[in-house]
Amino acid sequence: MIDILYLAHKRPKFTDASLRTLIANTDWSKARLVLYTDGDARPDLPAGSPPAVHFSCLSDRQHYGGPVAIMNEFLRTRRGSANFVKLDNDVMVPPGWLEACTAVMDAHPELGLLGIEPPASRTPNPQSRWPVPTPEDDCGSRFSGGYLAGYARCDSIGGIGLMRRSAFAGRAAMRPHSIYGGFSDWQLAHPEVVKGWIVPPLKVFLLDRLPISPWKELSAEYIAKGWQRPWTDYSLEASALWDWCDLKTLERTNA
Repeated sequence: MIDILYLAHKRPKFTDASLRTLIANTDWSKARLVLYTDGDARPDLPAGSPPAVHFSCLSDRQHYGGPVAIMNEFLRTRRGSANFVKLDNDVMVPPGWLEACTAVMDAHPELGLLGIEPPASRTPNPQSRWPVPTPEDDCGSRFSGGYLAGYARCDSIGGIGLMRRSAFAGRAAMRPHSIYGGFSDWQLAHPEVVKGWIVPPLKVFLLDRLPISPWKELSAEYIAKGWQRPWTDYSLEASALWDWCDLKTLERTNA
């Protein structure tokens, strides 16, 4: 059983779309949903969610001050699976995502942190001093459980992915800063922890970078309210990232 650490602070329409997609595209016989809202009310689970989600869902409504502080709290207090997933409420995961990720971890015991954001999604953070991660060209891989299980080594995986608890054990806690910062700093400070991007890449995308309505307008609203940091949008030519997802249905449900 893998804990899925899902952060659902503010941005309610993003949460609704992201959570619906996560629940629909995850095998809940293998995973448990762990919601942290950082002081907000717990979001309702979508109608028709499998009983396994309702039965196993854990939630924490305490205020911690940001995603890195929440990760520290989760690692300190939640005892659960050896591996866990960390997602934000703008992340959209495709069918089969969890199976592909666990196959890589199972095939590569040396790997501590597995990033799941594909190269096309890694647009620049206009406020960051870190360079944009370069696309991976090759990787070490082998077949595991029917999947081509591989990863390309990197210095930092960003903020979402599948992670081993053991990567954090015996090391100093992350130091949160600037609301969102701290995890990349921790990763760069620990080169001995093996990090990698999943290869072949998943069609994961983030709602806060979509260049189309109504998501672009929602991002502008959330930025104006201080609920979201500015980020560089996808180009329209990157639509292969999200063409698997029925955004029109999610838009109607959100209305």
